[in-house]
Amino acid sequence: MANEERYYSRPGPIAPLALPNQLIGLWARTEWHCYRVTHLEPIPRSRPFVFELTAGLGLAAGAYTGHVSLANLAQRQHPPECFQLRFYPLDDVEIIFYIGTADTRFMTNNLTATADLFTKLADPDLHSTEVVVLTSSSPYLDAFNPTGYTLAQVRVAFFGYRYSLDEDSAKQFKTAEQAMKELGPITLCSSGGF
Repeated sequence: MANEERYYSRPGPIAPLALPNQLIGLWARTEWHCYRVTHLEPIPRSRPFVFELTAGLGLAAGAYTGHVSLANLAQRQHPPECFQLRFYPLDDVEIIFYIGTADTRFMTNNLTATADLFTKLADPDLHSTEVVVLTSSSPYLDAFNPTGYTLAQVRVAFFGYRYSLDEDSAKQFKTAEQAMKELGPITLCSSGGF
């Protein structure tokens, strides 16, 4: 095995980024947060992981929902956990994903990519929507209604994996090279904080 594996969401069906007893490093808040995986379990596509973003109030034409917390995703903080998720809207909206209230995912210097109904057509496995978040990172969504009419509901579905992380193995590093030198083989993936 190589010293490191840079994980950037592989095309095709979702697969675990690390297995139990392997190391993962998540880039968040300008440093690598490294842990040993103790357990993982799949999160299949299912009704409990469909989130309604408007609380049944609908969304007017040309309007945004504003930041909607995915606090229900957050499990325990001790031991720490993380999620590797892919997502897609079930209604005709554009979805923006945030890690915390300020770190927008899928953005360039001036533009932010969104996921919409057509994303699944161009990317059937939804690998372009994959995010990895620590449960302490406070993930949020914002939805925009691009249609000319009010939408009765705005739903987003998630699926993927949940990882339990060994709290005693937690270490932070400023560079990947420091993490590899001290820890050895590790899978590194971005969780935000550019």
